[in-house]
Amino acid sequence: MPGWRAFVSLGSVAYQPLLIFYRSPAPINRLAELAGKRVAVGAPGSGTHALALALLAANGITGEPTIFVETDAGAATSGLLEGKLDAVFLMGDSAPIQTLRTLVRSSDVQLYNFSQADAYVRRFSYLTRMELPAGSIDLGKNLPAQDVVLVGPTVELVARDDLNPALSDIVLEVAKEVHGKAGLLQKRGEFPAPLEHDFKISDDARVYYKSGMGFLLSHLSLVLAGEHAQPGPGGDRAAGARVDSGLAAAAVGVPLEHPAQDLPVLPAAAPPRTRFVRPADARAGGGAASPARRTRGVGRPAESAGVIC
Repeated sequence: MPGWRAFVSLGSVAYQPLLIFYRSPAPINRLAELAGKRVAVGAPGSGTHALALALLAANGITGEPTIFVETDAGAATSGLLEGKLDAVFLMGDSAPIQTLRTLVRSSDVQLYNFSQADAYVRRFSYLTRMELPAGSIDLGKNLPAQDVVLVGPTVELVARDDLNPALSDIVLEVAKEVHGKAGLLQKRGEFPAPLEHDFKISDDARVYYKSGMGFLLSHLSLVLAGEHAQPGPGGDRAAGARVDSGLAAAAVGVPLEHPAQDLPVLPAAAPPRTRFVRPADARAGGGAASPARRTRGVGRPAESAGVIC
């Protein structure tokens, strides 16, 4: 798609499962068995609608004799319970937990188990295999009665490819705080995760996932030390970096109960993740000046801080 090259992924922050409920006394093992049925495929323009039609088409179902009912999750749920529909496609964001409990508890309704999940995720690169554990919706009644395999996309953090690398780290740290908890389909600490689908994971995000918070604190310390530290005895800027490391700690929310002089001195000579660039006069042909060190994340335009989810 035109313009995609200008965007990168910072990783996924949640699963977005596709839930298919159907009326049948016997389990349905393949979506092809929905041929000729009345199927709710979501409202036009919704993600549910697009994904439902794609999966049905992959099973040779594109229209008559199958009847596609284009409606929202609420109407689809009511239609299924009343026997007006044979199957409904629901996405996790449009199916609140109470709706799931209602459908799972219905004796006439079953939740589709993707026995061919591995085949689906290989054919559709944006899908991920996930598992709904037995009893996860209702422990007392053990609903569902067995583990159910699902497929669906993940929710990704997408940013412009010129996003300031320091901001990339901070956004991911916030995502870890918000989305890192355990949920119906995810384990604690499972997100954010470097799951790559249609957007390439940025190099900055890859480094974050490998190094974590420890690097972020160290990196910001180096940035501030390099920008603000005053030369110490003999012109040594590292001696002045002690106080600025305290400023960096504050920037990432580290308590400053301890005096700044107790913080470790970060070496200014070889900071990690640095790159060397020529000064402006050298780029303009003004002579072979010595390369100027520029720490990662410094000097990027402020307007490059755009992140979308």
